[in-house]
Amino acid sequence: MYNIRLLQEEDFLSVAEMEREIAIISYQEEAITDIDTHIRRIEKAYKKDKSGMLVAVEENKIIGWLWMDRKTNFLTEDIYINFRSFYIDDQYRETECSSELLSKGIDYAKSINAKYIVGKVNINNIAMRSVYKANGFESKHITMELTLE
Repeated sequence: MYNIRLLQEEDFLSVAEMEREIAIISYQEEAITDIDTHIRRIEKAYKKDKSGMLVAVEENKIIGWLWMDRKTNFLTEDIYINFRSFYIDDQYRETECSSELLSKGIDYAKSINAKYIVGKVNINNIAMRSVYKANGFESKHITMELTLE
C-alpha cells in the first residue's frame, strides 16, 4: 500500500528522474535530460516552498510526484495553484494512486484559498489530458508556436 507525503531531500533523485521523463514526453528531442539540472531545479524550489511538493511512496519507492506552485494573478490578485509536474509510475497510472495524488493537490489548493488550479500539458500527452478532463479540468488556452530556422 502506498502513502502520500511531502517531498523530502532524499527523494530528489527519484523525482528528478520523473522530471526527466516528463520533459521527454512534453518536449521530445528538445527535452532537458540532464539529471543534475532537474535536481538543481527541485532543490531551489524546495528551499523556496516545499509545501506544494507531494510524493506517493510504496515500499520506500517513489511512485508518484505532484509539484505545485502557489501563484497570484497579477490582474485580479486571486491566488491560484499551478501544477508544474504531475507524474505517476507506469504501473500505477490506472490505479487510485493517480486520483488520490490529484485529490491531495486539490485539497492543498483549497487549504490556501486558491480560486483555481492550472495544469499545463503538452498537446501530445493524451494520458495526462485525460486525467485532467476526468477530474473536472477544462481547456482554457492553447499555445501556438512557429519555429523560425
